[in-house]
Amino acid sequence: MTDINIEKLTSKLYQVTDRMDDQDSLKWRLRAVALELSENTIRSKYEVSFSMIEASKRRSDFLFENIISLLGFASSQFHIARSNFETLQREYKNIQDEIEPLNIEHAIADTRKESLHKKAINEPSEIIEKEVTPEPFIRQNKIMNYLTERHVASIGELVIFFENSVSDKTLQRDLGELVAQGKVRADGEKRWRVYSLAAA
Repeated sequence: MTDINIEKLTSKLYQVTDRMDDQDSLKWRLRAVALELSENTIRSKYEVSFSMIEASKRRSDFLFENIISLLGFASSQFHIARSNFETLQREYKNIQDEIEPLNIEHAIADTRKESLHKKAINEPSEIIEKEVTPEPFIRQNKIMNYLTERHVASIGELVIFFENSVSDKTLQRDLGELVAQGKVRADGEKRWRVYSLAAA
């Protein structure tokens, strides 16, 4: 249930921050932390060793504190209405409270059960982490974050940034949409084309 809630909350934060200026780095920082927190919270359910679970839990705790702090700063700077901040803050705290304390015995028992079940139905026992292409708005915001930090990028650089989990055609489509929205500028022809944030 926590993974569904964190995804909904991430979407809500994206909607709230839509009103912020695209040139405001705080907007992209908030989104980057919210996205990492969502991914880390969901991924932590599939960790198989105590050290990985512990590291994931520590990272989540840090990200929860970070997002709450950033939202407080945004609210104090009048970037986000106070009521929106209080709602987001309360919901992030509720989700943080929902996450169960670290319990290595349960984690190991669950992993063993899953492994035995896979063997029983003649499936490979190795746990394979499947890459899932992010939703368009998530991909496009990751692209905007990347361009905010690097200023200029080619399709090839973005393929590497997404660790080859997103095709160049998909990235071209995302960039085309961002260019059409006036958020990104394209310079150069074909293979020499590079992208940067559009001037405000």
